[in-house]
Amino acid sequence: MIFLLGLMIIGLAVLAGGQVWAFTGNTTLAWVAGIPVFVLLTWLVRGLSLKNKGGTRFVGEIEEHIEEGEFTTLVPGNNDQQQERLQKRVRDQSQQAAYTIRSMLRQNKEGEQPR
Repeated sequence: MIFLLGLMIIGLAVLAGGQVWAFTGNTTLAWVAGIPVFVLLTWLVRGLSLKNKGGTRFVGEIEEHIEEGEFTTLVPGNNDQQQERLQKRVRDQSQQAAYTIRSMLRQNKEGEQPR
């Protein structure tokens, strides 16, 4: 895929330079037209490829990894302790998520104010 994009960029730069050469007959002017086209297209494709470097993202995809400690084994007789511990972890995680969302919203709101 990268080879094809590179070939396309080179081809478009050559076409742009060739078009200028066909109208003017000046080889230097053709190079002056072709090189900026090559640089601009290379910069645009590189910017797009860096933006998507993380791979394909799906709606609702979670970037965190599941750890073994997140699962609980219910043992008869110790259910109350484990249930309380699980409920505490759920409360802590929901509070942490709420704090993260609030800080993101606050940061976004501060970034949009006129300077």
